Amino acid sequence: MLPEAKGRDLLYVALGNGLDVYTYPRGKLLGSLGVGGVYLCTDNAQNIFIPAGFFGNQVLVYAHGATRPKVTLNDPYPAVDCSVDPDSEALAVTGSGGGVVIFPYDQRRKWRYAKLYSNLAMESSMFCAYDTSGNLFVDGTDSTGAFMLAELPKGSKSFTTIALNQHINAPGSVQWDGQYLIVADLGKGEINPSVIYRFSIDGSSGKKVGTTKLANSYAHAQFWIQGKTVIGPIAYDSVRSIGFWQFPAGGSPVKSFSDSVPSGEAVSLK
Repeated sequence: MLPEAKGRDLLYVALGNGLDVYTYPRGKLLGSLGVGGVYLCTDNAQNIFIPAGFFGNQVLVYAHGATRPKVTLNDPYPAVDCSVDPDSEALAVTGSGGGVVIFPYDQRRKWRYAKLYSNLAMESSMFCAYDTSGNLFVDGTDSTGAFMLAELPKGSKSFTTIALNQHINAPGSVQWDGQYLIVADLGKGEINPSVIYRFSIDGSSGKKVGTTKLANSYAHAQFWIQGKTVIGPIAYDSVRSIGFWQFPAGGSPVKSFSDSVPSGEAVSLK
């Protein structure tokens, strides 16, 4: 890792068997981390969280620009995706069937023991996101393989299924943009590009308020929204790169740069 990494805004790109680290938004490669991970998340302190469930039941926590993990969390289940509550700093991790594992945060002991919150209605949990009020949203599939979305309200021990007024083919990235819940649809191969929907959540229902189509992006799960930019993988035919789209306009990428096999991304600010 180049020394300048700690003083720059960074874009982390997960490649499955490693992570590349770039300056953001320029895209200068600063180094790589030999850490297996597919999807990423950050917290208020701009730590990078790497669920390594495909390579071991752990979540690795790296400080901004660091080359070694500051904390290694043991997850009782294969860890897939993650999100950090901006208020309590609790860490939620999907991959435990249809539920989530939550690591409460303690100032002195950092993230403490893991606690499982089960969701019997969901067969497989994929992506998760906290809103600014501490409510946790999780997407995944039910026992028939159909998409479903659930909410674990702040302080609750049980999930509420959220009915959306938009059909989603397959669960993709979930993120809170400060006002709306963002849910990505992976699409169906190269016929339909990946789509990001914005939903207004009211109780157990979600109303679509916007659609962002990401041209040149097909069947890839994680996207990262940073202000008015969507960052995500471009992968079709022999093209492998990271694309930047305008948000919420979408359309064709306004910028891209090559990478090997990108799967997930996160921005960490200096």
